[in-house]
Amino acid sequence: MGLSNATDETFTSDPSVSGRVSNESSVDDLVVELDYDGDGVVDEVTRTDVYGQFRITPVGLPFGTTTIAARASEITDDGQLLQSGWSSITFEYDSPAPTAATIDTLGLANDTGVDDTDGVTWDAQLAGQVNTVGLLPGATIEFDVDGDDILDGAIPLESDGSFQWSPRNLDEGAVTVRARTRQSTDEGLPLVGAWTSLTFTFEAQPDDSPRVEQLQLTVDSGVSATDKASSDPTFAGMVVNGTGAVVQIDSDGDWVVDATLTPDGAGNFSYTPEDLLEGLTTVRARVAVPATDPFATEEFSEVGAWSSLTFVFAADPDSAEAQAKATALATYQADIASADATYETEIDAAELAYWTSITTSLDSYATGMTTAVATRDSAVALANSTLRSAVGAASLTFSNGLSTVAADFAADLVAFTGDISVFQLDDFRWPDAPVANSW
Repeated sequence: MGLSNATDETFTSDPSVSGRVSNESSVDDLVVELDYDGDGVVDEVTRTDVYGQFRITPVGLPFGTTTIAARASEITDDGQLLQSGWSSITFEYDSPAPTAATIDTLGLANDTGVDDTDGVTWDAQLAGQVNTVGLLPGATIEFDVDGDDILDGAIPLESDGSFQWSPRNLDEGAVTVRARTRQSTDEGLPLVGAWTSLTFTFEAQPDDSPRVEQLQLTVDSGVSATDKASSDPTFAGMVVNGTGAVVQIDSDGDWVVDATLTPDGAGNFSYTPEDLLEGLTTVRARVAVPATDPFATEEFSEVGAWSSLTFVFAADPDSAEAQAKATALATYQADIASADATYETEIDAAELAYWTSITTSLDSYATGMTTAVATRDSAVALANSTLRSAVGAASLTFSNGLSTVAADFAADLVAFTGDISVFQLDDFRWPDAPVANSW
């Protein structure tokens, strides 16, 4: 009997055991009883195959030094129970090493082509899902747009493993975006997943596409009518090229549709979000064209890109706090507009330098941590090997000493002429030797 999936019979993260039963008669379908805690009580049973072989994976074993004992039993034709002696294996059972999270899905959030599967879009927003099995806290998703292994963006995962991200400044044509996960173990070691790729065709948004324009507050009740601070969160917009379309509303900035409206004949609509928290608020609106084909599998034949509006919602929009937020928002938006219009090249260069630095730092950290852990493990392995050699030498000395004592005692008994029935060599125990440490 031994470990099924381990090259080292003394250490494993997979406690599966296997073995083979020998018998004077048939070895097929014999009962194998297993004891996992050394109390002599059967904790689980399995059966042999036609070759007398068995395999089982214990569930719920505690981590640490573990002993698994097994014995075979059968009932003879005359009803007699025959059992073998216990055979056992002892090993160090450690928790499986964490593995990098995998990306289950990566695709376009809004495929605006001829159909929703042709990979053609003018809305480059991506959406995906990470497998949450074994997912560690603080996991992020990293993106590379141009295949140079330098990150172009990174975002935290949502609690359910989902994510959305939009690449900036794409050129029209074929685009390949790669995404991967990054986590850190309790030791600080990086766990970086394999790249998952998505290729699609990016095209300019056509002028005749349905979209929302002029998204703005209905009433800007702050000090200025344009400071985007208001006690009334009602906003309005206009649908362009959306005959027969509806408007989908995201009222809390989470990219999820919270309401659906029907614009008036001129395409105008308005909406008042409910239960908003005071502070900086982002709302979104987009056009959705209902499918007219009775056999269509989707409710909408076309969905436009989100239009966003960010403002400060406050019961007192003229308060110092609200105005400070409004000023910060205006400064931020003005800087973004200026940068987009005038300094696009500089922004691209800055982003490249930033993400190059981030990528280099992450790679250096990963290499350093991996080297440090390998050095530590090598030192521990050497120390354990030295310790085992010392323990082995001490055990040999101890065994030789016992043999000498026994031989001397036997010789003394032979030489003794009195009553030897009252003499007995008492067992004695040396102190326990130290054991190898596990890290």
